[in-house]
Amino acid sequence: TTFSAVAMDAVGPDGASNSAGTLTDDVSGGTGTAYAQVGLTVSTDTTYTFSLFAKADQLSEIQLRCANFTTPGNGGVHFDLAAGAVGNAAGSGVSAADAKIEDAGGGWYRCSITFTTDATDTSGLLRIYMTNGENASVPRDGTSSVLIYGAQVEAGSTPSSYMPSNATTQGFRDAQTLTVPSSELG
Repeated sequence: TTFSAVAMDAVGPDGASNSAGTLTDDVSGGTGTAYAQVGLTVSTDTTYTFSLFAKADQLSEIQLRCANFTTPGNGGVHFDLAAGAVGNAAGSGVSAADAKIEDAGGGWYRCSITFTTDATDTSGLLRIYMTNGENASVPRDGTSSVLIYGAQVEAGSTPSSYMPSNATTQGFRDAQTLTVPSSELG
């Protein structure tokens, strides 16, 4: 298992130069897993959604994965960035039914998984794996890469609009709601 580098060197779905990162393998040779991860402090018995924008580069598939939680365990879901489709679940605790993919235009897709912590969880890891098909083992020779932008975690069962933050701020917000007056319903 190896951590991958993320270089802020690509145009994101916002159209800005260097707003997106290229997630690249570590060039250690052979094949193996390659991912980026972030540690997360969570509340117990709470539903969260982990989302990000992703675009195919040298590889066209990723997996969003939870790790080191008691619940949901170590599991994730694959996403096909060429077809714009949710793939199969891997591991335990997160199902394909808990995943969504949305076309964001320009080859970018917003991918998300939803999971619920248990009565004892207060921390865990969220990972973005590059995958080769639904196999987490990829060539580690500098040719494995995907583009990523706007990763966020929030309380609730669906991703809300993207909420920019900086590397020192862990941003959470409550679920968003929309109220439509009954006179507008037709």
